[in-house]
Amino acid sequence: MINHKTVADIAFAIGSLSACGCVAAGGYLLTFAQMGRASRPSDNAATAREQCSMRFLLLIPAHNEEQGITSTLASVAALDYPQELLEIVVIADNCTDETEAAVHRCGVTCWRRTDELNRGKGQAIEWALDRAATKDWNAVVIVDADTYVDPLLLRAFDSALKGRLAVTQATYELRAQGETFARATSVGKFSENWLFARPRSWHELFVPIHGNGFCIPRDVLRSVPWKAKSVAEDLQFAIELLRRGMFVAYAPAGKVTSSCAPNLQAAGKQRIRWASGTFGLFRALPELFIDAVRMRDWRIAEGAVALLLSSRMFIVYWFVLALLCCGLLLKSVLGAVVGLLLIFSLLINAVYLAVVLKAAKRQRGASGRELALYALWLAGTQAKAILHIRKREWVRTPRDTR
Repeated sequence: MINHKTVADIAFAIGSLSACGCVAAGGYLLTFAQMGRASRPSDNAATAREQCSMRFLLLIPAHNEEQGITSTLASVAALDYPQELLEIVVIADNCTDETEAAVHRCGVTCWRRTDELNRGKGQAIEWALDRAATKDWNAVVIVDADTYVDPLLLRAFDSALKGRLAVTQATYELRAQGETFARATSVGKFSENWLFARPRSWHELFVPIHGNGFCIPRDVLRSVPWKAKSVAEDLQFAIELLRRGMFVAYAPAGKVTSSCAPNLQAAGKQRIRWASGTFGLFRALPELFIDAVRMRDWRIAEGAVALLLSSRMFIVYWFVLALLCCGLLLKSVLGAVVGLLLIFSLLINAVYLAVVLKAAKRQRGASGRELALYALWLAGTQAKAILHIRKREWVRTPRDTR
């Protein structure tokens, strides 16, 4: 029989560790948020004046995108970059609609890929890179087929690669259309871009690739070939770079924008797919810590922590777990200790949330109440995601194109 003291000791250990995790995570995120908030955005005008030298291959993976590909290619056509240094290719991957015909009408090269046994965005990118091996390019840029591409995107990449030849992520924004979940998603993306990825990039710390608007130099691909085929192929490739001691840079002057999913049902399917892919990659966490010790590089271990916190919802889960343990320890010294840790974690995470909301105000951000509702919705989708970890199907995400 397990006695009351044993239960209390276990509850205290779990509760205190969970509460300490909340405190540490909140302080960690707050530090980067303050760094990002205190700085100014990069000067796009300076980027526009620089002489271009990089030769880019722009790949646009597309799966049944006949409705949105035309507007994407229109924004690509408006890129402020020398045409002789740019080649654009759309990958029509296992399409059953008129995507290929729509691309040809725009006068853009389209490569058709048919492989029902190896469906997926990562597989399509690998196939296209193999096909492009004989072409003359210095770096490949990946853009989703339902994206507005800012005219300065390639100039921003060109400028960033002159400073350091590294995989580079542009600012990836989501256009909110007025609904609560859309505004909350927009705030989340804003905090990822400006209050996390950007300040981390300054210190050459792990920055995840967001799957849209990123650039890979050819020399990097020679060292780390693209083999990412999971649902979260972008994050998988970033983890492989991290394990090799290579890091992702951030180019805030470049920007790509997608619309949020049009409703909760479509957004839920999208989030389940993303979360299942991310959770599936968490098995790499122990290997990252081992690599950090083997290579004597603390940044790899720090990158593993950043990977774990790629979902801020873990802080909520730890808080709830600590609260439950505190409930088991009522009217005891141990319960008081856990309770004090919970209060401290609540305060520090409230400060972090306040910083995010204040910084996101100019982005027409969501209110605290809307973010709370959004967190509950995320918890539900992540619970479902655990059941989808092994699924790899590439499904087109509906977008609100209003």
